[in-house]
Amino acid sequence: MELTSSTSSASMLINALIITQNLLKETSNDVEKSKSLTLSLEKNYHHLYEFSPIGYCTFDESGVITDINQAGCDFLGIKKQALINQLFSRYISPESQVSFYHHRVNVLNTKEMHTNFIKLMRRNGYVHHVKLTTIPMDHLNCKKKEFLSLISQVIDPSHLYDPSHDHSTKLSYLDHMRILCEFGSHIAYEVSQPLTVVINYLNGCIHRLKEENKDIGAIIHALENAVKQCYRSNELILSLKDSIFKNSYQFKSTHINMVVNDILPLIHYEIIGTAIKFQLLQNNHLPDIILDSVLIGQVILNLIRNAIEAVRDANTPRPKIILEIRFLSVREIEIDVIDNGLPIPTEIADKIFDPHFTTKPYGMGYGLNICSRIIEAHGGKLIYSREQMEENLFKLILPIKGPAIT
Repeated sequence: MELTSSTSSASMLINALIITQNLLKETSNDVEKSKSLTLSLEKNYHHLYEFSPIGYCTFDESGVITDINQAGCDFLGIKKQALINQLFSRYISPESQVSFYHHRVNVLNTKEMHTNFIKLMRRNGYVHHVKLTTIPMDHLNCKKKEFLSLISQVIDPSHLYDPSHDHSTKLSYLDHMRILCEFGSHIAYEVSQPLTVVINYLNGCIHRLKEENKDIGAIIHALENAVKQCYRSNELILSLKDSIFKNSYQFKSTHINMVVNDILPLIHYEIIGTAIKFQLLQNNHLPDIILDSVLIGQVILNLIRNAIEAVRDANTPRPKIILEIRFLSVREIEIDVIDNGLPIPTEIADKIFDPHFTTKPYGMGYGLNICSRIIEAHGGKLIYSREQMEENLFKLILPIKGPAIT
């Protein structure tokens, strides 16, 4: 009887062990599934974090960057490795330093999310107006005292009417919006000329097609030039958009003579019907240089246009403009635009590259400023001088190897 009872108890114990084993297997399977799901979620989070259009930057209570995603790096124009362990305040413009300090102190003291509007500086000197939303990481059960900042481009003017934001922030944003509007006007102005050239080419084709003895070769040549100018307009819009809004440039190895040859039709169009003598002095022995060919071509074209206006305004008897390209050193080339037009008065010569400064009643004061910023982004210089009190000289200096990468 006792043996039967012991056998029954052993059997029940074995069954219980089997059931427990099966439950452990199911639990193990669930754990594996959870682990797999967690890894998948981590991978998805990593992709969302790295490739989000919003910049994410984590910094400690001292303001030192401990992590940053790709969008955050793009805002600053610096690679991730170079940003880690750097003070975030290094990349904030001087006028926003105090505002950022109070922003960080508010997050530290209140341990709550705070939003501010500041200016971030890229390594090439350009400034981003951004919305900075900072969250204390201890809200996210982190042991370290760290903060996560979300960085987004300012595009919504509604925050200007928020009474919680100070007057300087509002003025800063209004200034940013005004600059964008003026840049838009600048783009429209720059594109209008190649489009006018296209219209003239097409009108010429129409007239030739109406002639009895049609010169097919000349018509095809004119149409090819029209198409080329259309492509140039498109490239110009994209390049200006990237440099203004993304602060990015299409740096490629190019021969400077090719850049100049691309804008020659536009130069010749500008001086048709005038007495201006245009002289091009090229150097065929220069090496290829690293530059954004569309934007550098536009800078040269703008300087030529200014020279044309200078000689026209001066009523010079023998107006002349010289475009000279030459070696400056083994590391740099120099592009000179020389004219014998009206001189720029000495008292304002040092202001001509400033934003908003213009001597023209219809000017916005951004032509030479934009040119100067483009050249600086290439690691070069744009300089004005009055040669021997007889000629205006705009000197464009470009490094052969392009801008230094930091």
